[in-house]
Amino acid sequence: TGQHDQNYCIIDFGAKRSSLIIYSKNTIVLSVSVPISGEAITAEIAKTLEFDKAQAEKAKIICGLDKDRAKGIISDILAKKIDELIGRIKEALGFFSENYPDRGPINEIILCGGGAGIRKLDEIIYNATKIKTVLGNAFTNIKHAEQQSSMLETHSLKDKKLGDKSLIVNQDSSLTYVTAIGLALFPASLIGGWLWDHVSPAATFYYGSAMAAVSTLLFVVFIGSMGRKAPV
Repeated sequence: TGQHDQNYCIIDFGAKRSSLIIYSKNTIVLSVSVPISGEAITAEIAKTLEFDKAQAEKAKIICGLDKDRAKGIISDILAKKIDELIGRIKEALGFFSENYPDRGPINEIILCGGGAGIRKLDEIIYNATKIKTVLGNAFTNIKHAEQQSSMLETHSLKDKKLGDKSLIVNQDSSLTYVTAIGLALFPASLIGGWLWDHVSPAATFYYGSAMAAVSTLLFVVFIGSMGRKAPV
C-alpha cells in the first residue's frame, strides 16, 4: 500500500488559529478549526506566571508538556488546552470512522505549524489516540533536505519560578514554514507541468535546475545575513 492509499489526520498549529484536516486516499474529507493556538498558549503562561510575552514564549518552547522540566509547572498550565485539543481530535476521528467506514482507520497523525514543536505533544496525542503521531517534514518534497539542520534555534531561560537551573533546548523551526513551503511548491508544479506539455520534457528539467540554482544562491545569502554580527 502506497502513501496515497493511506488516511492521515493533519493538525496545523498556527500562531493565531489552528486547523485539523483528515486526508483520505488523496481526498480531503474533513477540515475544522481547533481550539488552540500558539499565541493563546503563550498568553496563558504569561498570565499565570506573570511573565512577559518573550519569557512565556521561551517557557512554552523549552518546557512544553514535559513534566520533568520546570517541575511540571508549564505542563500543568497547558493541560486544559491540550485536553480540549485531544477531545476535538477524537471527535474528528469518530466522525471519519462513522461516515467513511469503507476507507479504513486513520494510519497516522501528522503535526505541523509552529506549535507542533511543543515538547511531548506528539507523545501525549499518541497515548490518547493510539495512532502513530509524528512531526511533519517541511522538506519532504525538496531535494537536499539535509539543509533542514540549519534551521535549529537555541532557546534558554532561567527564572526562579521554574526552578534554579537554567533551561536550554534546540528547536527545529522548519515546521513554522510548512504552509509557506507548500504554497511555493504549488506554482512550481503547475509551471513544470505546463513546460512539459507545451514546450518539451527537457524544458521542465532546465527550469528545475535554474530554480535550484536561484534557491541555493538565496539560501547562501540568507544564512550569511543571519551569521553577520550586528554593529556595536
